[in-house]
Amino acid sequence: MRPLFFSILITGLLLVTGFSLPVHAVTSCNDIELTPLHVSIQEEKEGKSISFTLENEAEDPFEIDDVKVDESSPFFDLSVIDFPSEVDGESTGKIKLEYDSIDVNSDQDDSFQIRIKGKFDDDDSECSFSDLSFTIDVTVEDGEDACSLIEVEADNVSVSEGETITHTITLKNSSNEDFEIQGFNLFDDSSHFSANLEPKFTDSEFDKNLSGNANQSYSVEIDAQTVSNDETDSVFIEVRGEFEDGVDCSFSEIEGDFDVTIEDEGVDSGVCSDVTLDAPTITLHANKTTADSVTLTNKSAQNFFVDEFEIADKNYQIAFSALDVPDVVAFGEADGVSFEATGYSFSQSFDGNAFISMKGHFTSGSTCFVSAKKLPFHAIGSDSITCSEFYTNLPYVTVLKGSTSQDVYVHNPLAQPAIVAFTLSNGTVSPSILHVPADTAKTQTLYFTGVSESQTLTLAASISGCDSIVKQSTLLFSGLDDAPVQFVNPPTVLTIGSAKEFVLQLKNKSAFTQEAEIKIITKPGNQTYIQTIFIPGLDEPLIYLPTSVLMGKNTALIQVKSAGYIVTHTLQLANAQAIVVTPKVSDSPTIQNEYTVDVTIQNPTPQPVEGEVVVDVPDSWSVSGNTHINLAPYESITIPLKVKPDTVLSVPFTGGVYFSGSPHSSIGKTLSFKPAMGLAAGVTTAFVTGSSGLWLGLIVLLALIGIWYVAKPKTIVDTLTNPFKPPISDQEGEDEDEERGKKSDNEQEPWMNPPTSE
Repeated sequence: MRPLFFSILITGLLLVTGFSLPVHAVTSCNDIELTPLHVSIQEEKEGKSISFTLENEAEDPFEIDDVKVDESSPFFDLSVIDFPSEVDGESTGKIKLEYDSIDVNSDQDDSFQIRIKGKFDDDDSECSFSDLSFTIDVTVEDGEDACSLIEVEADNVSVSEGETITHTITLKNSSNEDFEIQGFNLFDDSSHFSANLEPKFTDSEFDKNLSGNANQSYSVEIDAQTVSNDETDSVFIEVRGEFEDGVDCSFSEIEGDFDVTIEDEGVDSGVCSDVTLDAPTITLHANKTTADSVTLTNKSAQNFFVDEFEIADKNYQIAFSALDVPDVVAFGEADGVSFEATGYSFSQSFDGNAFISMKGHFTSGSTCFVSAKKLPFHAIGSDSITCSEFYTNLPYVTVLKGSTSQDVYVHNPLAQPAIVAFTLSNGTVSPSILHVPADTAKTQTLYFTGVSESQTLTLAASISGCDSIVKQSTLLFSGLDDAPVQFVNPPTVLTIGSAKEFVLQLKNKSAFTQEAEIKIITKPGNQTYIQTIFIPGLDEPLIYLPTSVLMGKNTALIQVKSAGYIVTHTLQLANAQAIVVTPKVSDSPTIQNEYTVDVTIQNPTPQPVEGEVVVDVPDSWSVSGNTHINLAPYESITIPLKVKPDTVLSVPFTGGVYFSGSPHSSIGKTLSFKPAMGLAAGVTTAFVTGSSGLWLGLIVLLALIGIWYVAKPKTIVDTLTNPFKPPISDQEGEDEDEERGKKSDNEQEPWMNPPTSE
């Protein structure tokens, strides 16, 4: 019996000491968050960037192995262009994507997923793509570009020669979002004055935050030279930055300028205008150095001596340096100034400007300087080596509204020429071949003949050293107002549930009965359904169409052909209830306060599906287990998940679970978590809280001893309550127990009444 007692005692002591140990915060994939989860993008954009903030709430750094984006939208293409290799503990980093978007007739809502793979460097705990999957809701906006809401306002100004003035320019933010200024270029092409920001953009005093629906003023210091006649030149302003919802604006999207007139006051010295700098537009490459030169021309009647010459850039990915600067340029002569530009490691192509500054003097001693001559460049990213930089703006779907032609933009930034072939599935396209030289962009108008219905336009580019680049677009030829049969308020989104039919309303605008052919083309897959109807003159019938052709699809293109004309409508599909989710939650938590949730996912459709099982519980809870699944047609699987609340539940809690995937998702189901009961709740709480474990451990220990005290035979109780009795053997104890059973309850053993001294 004594070994059992000591076991209980040791267990209680372990509970006490174990609960009093400090608890170290364990890192988990739930410590990684991404914002924002809803963004707006503009229609008809090419190579537009958008940023997301990745927050590491853990104390340990998080190393990022890879980031990928999953989307199947007909409205935009997305790709990852930049992400940090590591995010420090309790810090943030930026993930940058690039998108191309098509023209939309109204705002369109869609979504995509950003998946992240990485690990914490404390214990190499890894997070897979399925552990870190964030769904981003997207609105493709029809109309005004967000970057156009940032405007540069600057008035023209006049300055007397030889004077220095301060001029004010204003940035105006007409949007509701705050805008962070990330770059501010100010330059002029004049040799008659210099213009500089005060304070400079790199100074801490420069205000880089432009609040929503607000203006911000900035000072420009203009230093005028002497002139022989009134001279007018321009100052150019470029701004880049990012809205708080992640939308980026490049230098080329926010621009402004103002004129500066230097007034001749009769000072006899103005020969600086006779010195000019001619700068070319150069092409640079990542991880390469490019050499070129600018031309310095002296048109005056005096020699010009170069005192200072510098080429500076404001982009960390490129470095410029002047190599061979002449000491003097003779009158009436020109000389070259050689320079080199080194491209560092960058993946995506971009355009930018470097700036030339020069100071010098003439034989007479009069001085001349140029403060910021623009040197434009085009930088080609390293991805071009893998051919991914080849670009065309060919959209997934193009509705040709009464037209039989289309403009296609093709950009070939590679070092090899491209041969682009165009073909049409049922008709003729002209021209059918387009030659795009190396590092060249072209816009080509394609003309279609022999077409009256939907067609597939295929672009195939052949480039030496690259796999064949193929892109396709569905062309929809629409007669619009010429068609006698039109849509009447068609829906833009249709949810496919259990109904076997959906309804469209058509209108025959003519006074005669019209034969109308209704064609439904579903994507992905280009499956087709055709139905022919007859509509009396001026009638507006309701047309019932089968939903079976829409199951498992993302988009339906509905064409109505009448009298040789075609009208087209795009319908976004939501197969909301295709996947069946059946969850089961354990009745109580483990001692670690974890609930087991078995989720059965059933795919009753003839298409395979892929997606995430999403458990809807508070953000402070943790969910572990493999939530990313792939299901074959008609397949069913059960996945075990562990759900751990941040505190021990004292009352029931109701959560949810659903499947988010492509091409099908599911409706949500309820998860019911029951609270821990009785002694188990106390033990569980002790394990979870840690900081109050000492007291809880003592309570548990005393409870165990109390239960044991009541349940044990009297011999053992007597041994604990009277330590004066000599120890006895196990056999003696059993004999005494038997003998004691024969005695009266009121009779006591002699050793319980020790003799007293006389």
